[in-house]
Amino acid sequence: AEVGVAAQLCKMNGAKWMYNVLSLLGIAVSLYSLYVEHHKEADESYEAFCDISPSVSCSAVISSDYGKGFGIIGQLLGDSSYLNLSNATFGAIFHLLLIVLGFFPSLLWLTVLVQLSCVPVILYLLCVMLLVLRDVCLLCSCLYVIDFSLLGVSFYIYHHQHQQQKHKKCKEHSKNNTN
Repeated sequence: AEVGVAAQLCKMNGAKWMYNVLSLLGIAVSLYSLYVEHHKEADESYEAFCDISPSVSCSAVISSDYGKGFGIIGQLLGDSSYLNLSNATFGAIFHLLLIVLGFFPSLLWLTVLVQLSCVPVILYLLCVMLLVLRDVCLLCSCLYVIDFSLLGVSFYIYHHQHQQQKHKKCKEHSKNNTN
């Protein structure tokens, strides 16, 4: 039984490690997206490494009207609104928040809830990218894969944590009944 517990602990540590790595990758990709955005604003001829063709261009998607405030905040509050940040800024903040929440295992439910609340935003941006802009942003696509992977890892950790709590309660209950 102790070998099984050790194996579970190893899996759990691996999942937590993966959660941290994915969160850091999310920050790195978001920061590079900001880099691309700022260089494209300063120089229209700038081409990022992910600008492969006219239909596969990170800078085209990132510098589009949808690249700030999800294409919505500027329309509602004005382009000069302090909430009309670039999507990359929102991405960096989101992944930083996930890292901070990762330090509080008792708030794992909140971590999962925050990630779930972002799924419609990700799907919206994916549809905009493919159906409206008719372009592919490799950085954006990487972030979508990272975010869905993070959600899967978070569900795994949440499920494992919930199972441990159930097992602990059962053990305590059986111990109390034998006394």
